[in-house]
Amino acid sequence: MLTSGLRLIFLLALMAPFQALKAQDDWREGTHYFTIPGASDETGDHVSVNEIFSYACPHCNDFQPFIVPWHAALSADIDFKRTPAVFNRSWEPYARAYLTLETMGQPEVLHAAIFKALHNERRPLRTIDDLATFAAEHGIDRDRFLSTAKSFTVETRLRQSQQQVARWGITGTPSLVVAGRYRIAAGGALATYNDMLRIADWLIARERKRRGLDAAPAE
Repeated sequence: MLTSGLRLIFLLALMAPFQALKAQDDWREGTHYFTIPGASDETGDHVSVNEIFSYACPHCNDFQPFIVPWHAALSADIDFKRTPAVFNRSWEPYARAYLTLETMGQPEVLHAAIFKALHNERRPLRTIDDLATFAAEHGIDRDRFLSTAKSFTVETRLRQSQQQVARWGITGTPSLVVAGRYRIAAGGALATYNDMLRIADWLIARERKRRGLDAAPAE
Protein backbone atom coordinates (compact mmCIF):
# COMPACT_ATOMS: atom_id res chain seq x y z
CA MET A 1 0.00 0.00 0.00
CA LEU A 2 1.26 3.48 -0.82
CA THR A 3 1.92 5.81 2.08
CA SER A 4 0.17 9.18 1.99
CA GLY A 5 3.43 10.85 0.90
CA LEU A 6 4.04 8.40 -1.93
CA ARG A 7 0.39 8.62 -2.97
CA LEU A 8 0.70 12.39 -3.29
CA ILE A 9 3.84 12.08 -5.41
CA PHE A 10 2.13 9.48 -7.61
CA LEU A 11 -0.95 11.68 -8.12
CA LEU A 12 1.18 14.70 -8.96
CA ALA A 13 3.11 12.65 -11.52
CA LEU A 14 -0.15 11.58 -13.15
CA MET A 15 -1.47 15.14 -13.18
CA ALA A 16 1.68 16.71 -14.64
CA PRO A 17 0.95 16.09 -18.34
CA PHE A 18 -2.63 17.29 -17.90
CA GLN A 19 -1.45 20.43 -16.13
CA ALA A 20 0.98 21.11 -18.98
CA LEU A 21 -1.79 20.58 -21.54
CA LYS A 22 -4.13 22.84 -19.58
CA ALA A 23 -1.46 25.52 -19.43
CA GLN A 24 -1.25 25.51 -23.22
CA ASP A 25 -5.04 25.49 -23.57
CA ASP A 26 -5.21 28.46 -21.21
CA TRP A 27 -3.36 30.87 -23.51
CA ARG A 28 -6.04 33.42 -24.30
CA GLU A 29 -6.07 35.95 -27.11
CA GLY A 30 -6.43 39.44 -25.71
CA THR A 31 -4.90 38.37 -22.40
CA HIS A 32 -1.67 36.46 -23.06
CA TYR A 33 -1.17 37.40 -26.70
CA PHE A 34 -2.79 39.79 -29.17
CA THR A 35 -3.67 39.60 -32.85
CA ILE A 36 -2.27 42.64 -34.63
CA PRO A 37 -5.08 44.53 -36.41
CA GLY A 38 -4.71 44.68 -40.18
CA ALA A 39 -1.93 42.08 -40.31
CA SER A 40 -2.04 39.82 -43.34
CA ASP A 41 -1.36 36.09 -43.15
CA GLU A 42 2.29 35.20 -43.60
CA THR A 43 2.97 32.74 -46.40
CA GLY A 44 5.85 30.49 -47.42
CA ASP A 45 7.66 27.74 -45.55
CA HIS A 46 9.32 29.95 -42.93
CA VAL A 47 7.72 31.46 -39.82
CA SER A 48 9.06 34.81 -38.63
CA VAL A 49 9.75 35.72 -35.02
CA ASN A 50 10.77 39.26 -34.19
CA GLU A 51 12.21 40.41 -30.86
CA ILE A 52 11.49 44.08 -30.16
CA PHE A 53 14.05 45.42 -27.71
CA SER A 54 16.29 48.25 -26.62
CA TYR A 55 19.75 48.10 -25.13
CA ALA A 56 18.56 50.80 -22.71
CA CYS A 57 15.73 48.61 -21.39
CA PRO A 58 16.62 46.75 -18.16
CA HIS A 59 13.85 44.23 -18.79
CA CYS A 60 15.36 43.43 -22.20
CA ASN A 61 18.65 42.79 -20.42
CA ASP A 62 16.86 40.45 -17.99
CA PHE A 63 15.26 38.69 -20.97
CA GLN A 64 18.58 37.82 -22.61
CA PRO A 65 19.36 34.66 -20.55
CA PHE A 66 15.99 33.31 -21.74
CA ILE A 67 15.81 34.48 -25.37
CA VAL A 68 19.44 33.65 -26.29
CA PRO A 69 19.28 29.86 -25.72
CA TRP A 70 15.74 29.76 -27.11
CA HIS A 71 16.93 31.53 -30.26
CA ALA A 72 19.92 29.17 -30.57
CA ALA A 73 17.63 26.11 -30.46
CA LEU A 74 15.15 27.34 -33.08
CA SER A 75 14.55 25.04 -36.04
CA ALA A 76 15.72 26.00 -39.51
CA ASP A 77 12.25 27.09 -40.63
CA ILE A 78 12.14 30.01 -38.19
CA ASP A 79 13.34 33.43 -39.36
CA PHE A 80 14.46 35.20 -36.19
CA LYS A 81 14.97 38.95 -36.35
CA ARG A 82 15.36 41.86 -33.97
CA THR A 83 13.82 45.31 -34.19
CA PRO A 84 15.16 48.04 -31.90
CA ALA A 85 12.50 50.28 -30.37
CA VAL A 86 12.80 54.01 -29.71
CA PHE A 87 10.29 55.13 -27.06
CA ASN A 88 12.22 58.26 -26.11
CA ARG A 89 15.11 60.31 -27.46
CA SER A 90 17.70 58.65 -25.22
CA TRP A 91 17.00 55.26 -26.84
CA GLU A 92 17.76 56.46 -30.37
CA PRO A 93 21.58 55.95 -30.27
CA TYR A 94 21.09 52.32 -29.21
CA ALA A 95 18.66 51.59 -32.04
CA ARG A 96 21.05 53.29 -34.44
CA ALA A 97 23.97 51.23 -33.11
CA TYR A 98 22.14 47.92 -33.61
CA LEU A 99 21.06 48.83 -37.14
CA THR A 100 24.60 50.01 -37.90
CA LEU A 101 26.04 46.66 -36.84
CA GLU A 102 23.37 44.81 -38.78
CA THR A 103 24.08 46.91 -41.88
CA MET A 104 27.78 46.11 -41.46
CA GLY A 105 26.92 42.40 -41.30
CA GLN A 106 28.04 42.13 -37.67
CA PRO A 107 24.85 42.22 -35.57
CA GLU A 108 26.08 39.65 -33.03
CA VAL A 109 29.54 41.10 -32.41
CA LEU A 110 28.47 43.61 -29.77
CA HIS A 111 24.95 42.51 -28.92
CA ALA A 112 25.71 40.85 -25.57
CA ALA A 113 28.60 43.23 -24.87
CA ILE A 114 26.43 46.36 -25.05
CA PHE A 115 23.87 44.90 -22.64
CA LYS A 116 26.67 43.95 -20.25
CA ALA A 117 28.40 47.32 -20.50
CA LEU A 118 25.20 49.26 -19.81
CA HIS A 119 23.53 47.13 -17.15
CA ASN A 120 26.34 45.27 -15.40
CA GLU A 121 29.33 47.56 -15.80
CA ARG A 122 27.26 50.80 -15.79
CA ARG A 123 29.35 52.32 -18.54
CA PRO A 124 28.21 55.76 -19.76
CA LEU A 125 27.44 54.82 -23.37
CA ARG A 126 24.91 57.53 -24.18
CA THR A 127 25.74 58.79 -27.66
CA ILE A 128 26.56 57.23 -31.00
CA ASP A 129 30.12 58.51 -30.54
CA ASP A 130 30.35 56.69 -27.20
CA LEU A 131 29.11 53.54 -28.90
CA ALA A 132 31.57 53.97 -31.78
CA THR A 133 34.42 54.14 -29.26
CA PHE A 134 33.05 51.04 -27.55
CA ALA A 135 32.83 49.27 -30.91
CA ALA A 136 36.48 50.14 -31.58
CA GLU A 137 37.43 48.48 -28.29
CA HIS A 138 35.96 45.29 -29.75
CA GLY A 139 37.83 45.43 -33.03
CA ILE A 140 35.37 47.37 -35.19
CA ASP A 141 36.74 50.31 -37.15
CA ARG A 142 35.45 53.45 -35.41
CA ASP A 143 35.29 55.64 -38.50
CA ARG A 144 33.47 53.00 -40.52
CA PHE A 145 31.02 52.48 -37.67
CA LEU A 146 30.28 56.21 -37.48
CA SER A 147 29.97 56.70 -41.22
CA THR A 148 27.59 53.74 -41.43
CA ALA A 149 25.60 55.02 -38.43
CA LYS A 150 25.08 58.35 -40.21
CA SER A 151 24.39 56.84 -43.62
CA PHE A 152 21.18 57.13 -45.61
CA THR A 153 20.74 53.36 -45.30
CA VAL A 154 20.69 53.40 -41.50
CA GLU A 155 18.56 56.55 -41.39
CA THR A 156 16.00 54.83 -43.63
CA ARG A 157 16.07 51.59 -41.67
CA LEU A 158 15.71 53.47 -38.38
CA ARG A 159 12.62 55.27 -39.66
CA GLN A 160 11.16 52.07 -41.12
CA SER A 161 11.77 50.09 -37.93
CA GLN A 162 9.90 52.65 -35.83
CA GLN A 163 7.02 52.66 -38.27
CA GLN A 164 6.91 48.88 -37.95
CA VAL A 165 6.97 49.05 -34.16
CA ALA A 166 3.99 51.42 -34.30
CA ARG A 167 2.09 49.19 -36.77
CA TRP A 168 2.58 46.22 -34.49
CA GLY A 169 1.15 48.21 -31.57
CA ILE A 170 4.26 47.74 -29.44
CA THR A 171 4.13 49.86 -26.28
CA GLY A 172 6.80 48.16 -24.19
CA THR A 173 9.88 45.99 -24.37
CA PRO A 174 10.73 43.19 -24.54
CA SER A 175 8.01 42.07 -26.94
CA LEU A 176 7.78 39.31 -29.53
CA VAL A 177 5.90 39.28 -32.82
CA VAL A 178 5.19 35.86 -34.34
CA ALA A 179 4.37 35.45 -38.04
CA GLY A 180 3.90 39.21 -38.32
CA ARG A 181 0.47 38.68 -36.79
CA TYR A 182 0.69 37.92 -33.07
CA ARG A 183 2.13 40.19 -30.38
CA ILE A 184 3.42 38.90 -27.05
CA ALA A 185 4.45 41.44 -24.42
CA ALA A 186 6.23 40.96 -21.11
CA GLY A 187 4.27 41.65 -17.95
CA GLY A 188 0.51 41.77 -17.58
CA ALA A 189 -0.93 38.27 -17.43
CA LEU A 190 2.47 36.69 -18.13
CA ALA A 191 4.23 35.71 -14.94
CA THR A 192 7.64 34.88 -16.41
CA TYR A 193 9.81 35.37 -19.48
CA ASN A 194 9.53 31.64 -20.06
CA ASP A 195 5.79 32.19 -20.50
CA MET A 196 6.54 34.55 -23.40
CA LEU A 197 8.63 31.89 -25.09
CA ARG A 198 6.15 29.10 -24.40
CA ILE A 199 3.41 31.16 -26.05
CA ALA A 200 5.75 31.89 -28.96
CA ASP A 201 6.36 28.14 -29.37
CA TRP A 202 2.61 27.52 -29.25
CA LEU A 203 1.89 30.22 -31.85
CA ILE A 204 4.69 28.92 -34.10
CA ALA A 205 3.16 25.44 -33.94
CA ARG A 206 -0.27 26.85 -34.69
CA GLU A 207 1.11 28.82 -37.63
CA ARG A 208 2.85 25.73 -39.00
CA LYS A 209 -0.45 23.83 -38.76
CA ARG A 210 -2.33 26.60 -40.57
CA ARG A 211 0.15 26.43 -43.45
CA GLY A 212 0.49 22.64 -43.44
CA LEU A 213 4.19 22.78 -42.58
CA ASP A 214 6.36 20.26 -40.78
CA ALA A 215 8.90 21.48 -38.25
CA ALA A 216 12.40 21.64 -39.71
CA PRO A 217 15.38 20.34 -37.72
CA ALA A 218 17.39 22.78 -35.64
CA GLU A 219 20.21 24.56 -37.45
